[in-house]
Amino acid sequence: MAVPRKPHGIGDRHVGSDFAADEIEFLRAMEHFKRSRPFPTWTEVLKVLKGLGYRKVDASVGEAPGGGDGAAGNGTALLPPP
Repeated sequence: MAVPRKPHGIGDRHVGSDFAADEIEFLRAMEHFKRSRPFPTWTEVLKVLKGLGYRKVDASVGEAPGGGDGAAGNGTALLPPP
């Protein structure tokens, strides 16, 4: 399986820049979004995540990946698309 290429300039200057495929997908989506608005609000970042298929679920229904990573601290978690 081919390793996805990193978007230009992403990860070249960051420690631990070995990104997973889903991280690269998110970074590309944010770079695309930032072409029209260079400084997105958190609401707009959430809109990009939802556009990629991520959804909020009740933590009692399904635990977040990694044993709680992504938990919002209020009984909910943001999970990747199925």
